[in-house]
Amino acid sequence: MVKNVEFSRIENYNVFKLNVDKFRENIDKDYMLLGKYRIFNNIALNRYNPILCHNETQIDFNDNGFTSQFYEDKEKFVISCYAYDGMCGFRFDRDAKYSTDPELSGIAQMTFNYIDDLLDAGIIEVMK
Repeated sequence: MVKNVEFSRIENYNVFKLNVDKFRENIDKDYMLLGKYRIFNNIALNRYNPILCHNETQIDFNDNGFTSQFYEDKEKFVISCYAYDGMCGFRFDRDAKYSTDPELSGIAQMTFNYIDDLLDAGIIEVMK
């Protein structure tokens, strides 16, 4: 597992290199990535060439979550986290403590689990 990726060395936060072949290999006929992440075509980002995306929110309906885009033509994966009905975006690292805000702690863990799954499958890699 790739649990100890050195996120402090990422120069372009939330942007990863996308392995397009591995990405395509791991999408099934129901548009599930790795059998557990729903992928959809987002025409809001590009009307004529829809971008494949995956969004996820916490199940407590507080509308904290993340959105991710797979830019196959640029071989790039971008992920953004949001909170408070999309009014705030934020970044975090694995060492950050969110005990004062359990909502952010939950979304941090959910986001890292997703990133770890993609890293482990070789779909994305940290850009250096």
